[in-house]
Amino acid sequence: KNVHIGGCEASVLILSCDHLLKIEDIANLLQDEVSKIADDHLQKLMKEGRTSERLTSLDQWKIVKKSLERILISEIFSPSMFEVSLLSLKRMLNANHNISLVIINSINTFSSLMNRKTGIYHDAYVWRMIRYMITSIKDLDEKFRIVFTHLNLFNRRGNFYKDAYPS
Repeated sequence: KNVHIGGCEASVLILSCDHLLKIEDIANLLQDEVSKIADDHLQKLMKEGRTSERLTSLDQWKIVKKSLERILISEIFSPSMFEVSLLSLKRMLNANHNISLVIINSINTFSSLMNRKTGIYHDAYVWRMIRYMITSIKDLDEKFRIVFTHLNLFNRRGNFYKDAYPS
């Protein structure tokens, strides 16, 4: 129907450690965006072409469904599973060359558990996970990004980012 939706049709890998991100929420956000695009497109159509050239709800759902197929979610339930996932990023990315973004939600989910088990402090644990990430992907030629969230546990005001990015 010749409607420009945008995007690059790339895949996204989400490592979900805190289990707060739900596929239904992503689908709703995508549906809202596609609905806005469909409404804008409808406003630009001449009245006589609206019935044949508009994006129907079925068309919109097909777009959302196609987008959801490119979102890969790996549910992480333990610190060891998280470490293995980070160390095997290279293998996952080599298996799917269409991945352009890796989202880690959240990198410090298991830090308090690891502190109780091994005595490792929060910032040291997060840096270890970042090193695992870098070690795993350093030889890849592909252009992609890794983004991670960092939970503010116990409302603490640490200097993690100040230490990481001094001014």
